[in-house]
Amino acid sequence: MDGSQIFFRLLNPLTRAIAKSPLHTIISRNIIVLIFPGKISGKTYSIPVSYLKSTDKELFCLTEKEYIWWRNLIDYNTIQILLEGKLLNANIGVESENSNLIAEKIKAMCIHSRIDAAFANVRFKDKAPIEEDIIAASSKTVLLQLSII
Repeated sequence: MDGSQIFFRLLNPLTRAIAKSPLHTIISRNIIVLIFPGKISGKTYSIPVSYLKSTDKELFCLTEKEYIWWRNLIDYNTIQILLEGKLLNANIGVESENSNLIAEKIKAMCIHSRIDAAFANVRFKDKAPIEEDIIAASSKTVLLQLSII
């Protein structure tokens, strides 16, 4: 387990607790919680992730391929999300191969949040994300596209 995995294992329970509480406004602008059962175990997972809205009903988030939890989502059409303090149903699509689409979404996330850029190892030059860094990150990233039902 690397340092970032340990960091998230410590931070995720606190983030989930805040997301479920009246204090959710502290994180709701940038964090949602994906709630889904494991394909094999059936255990319910609640994974906090950064997100960005494309429209009022469409949003996306990104995760690194090496974090295998996202594989549970491949065969699901619908999951629950905790967004802005509300438990909602959302259709989900998983994209791990289309590097051009993934790069486009990484760039949007990096422009939206320098924290997301740091996690993706994307640097900035002249207030813009460096294209080479985005391309490098796209090969290691999975795109999760959500549509609120």
